[in-house]
Amino acid sequence: MNELAALGIRLIVVTGDLIEGTITPKLLERTAQEMGQVIADATVDASLPSGHIIVIGAPLASLLAPASE
Repeated sequence: MNELAALGIRLIVVTGDLIEGTITPKLLERTAQEMGQVIADATVDASLPSGHIIVIGAPLASLLAPASE
């Protein structure tokens, strides 16, 4: 990643809260537009460090939690 930083390239991850067993079609409709806007905003936000993760619709911790059965 240092090679990318030397070239002024940052890696920003944008993800949504699309979790199996949820109302995926509704979330897809909502997040497609939101995700596009967040991606566009992130490309010009110089305050975001490389490796930053942006989660749309839910906290990152909820995506990492094991699924309940």
